[in-house]
Amino acid sequence: LSPEEMSDAGSTSSRILRIVIAWEIFKDFFWFGSGLMTSPFIYPDYGWFWVNYDGGAHNLYLYLLRETGIIGFIGFMLFFFYFLKMSLADYRNSEFKMERNIFAGFILFQVAILIDGIFSGLLMYPSIIFLFLGYAYIYSYKFLGRSDVKEKV
Repeated sequence: LSPEEMSDAGSTSSRILRIVIAWEIFKDFFWFGSGLMTSPFIYPDYGWFWVNYDGGAHNLYLYLLRETGIIGFIGFMLFFFYFLKMSLADYRNSEFKMERNIFAGFILFQVAILIDGIFSGLLMYPSIIFLFLGYAYIYSYKFLGRSDVKEKV
């Protein structure tokens, strides 16, 4: 590739092309997707040859649809919204101020990840790690019956 072609890899037009290609791949692999981590192998078949630039669509939802199909996408969303629903219920039912604050922060974090997914190619590893650490921390209170702060709401 020429230097001119390489400098265009981050442009808006190349991002739009990546979105279109991701949608085309999803339509071709509707049920189960093309498989995890298949970008370098499948994108050239759809006209994307800049493998060094991943070929991702910069959209978590298109990424999931493309790689896992509608089955994986629905599974991910059900998992995510199940924990969001649990967090909201626990926020409403918590008796202690610190617990409520922790649940509120965690709910905001989950919503922020969903919004960030519109603009990010995939959940980056730090986001996933913090998300699961948050789930573990929050639900250790619930399942172990812990409440360190006794200040009621």
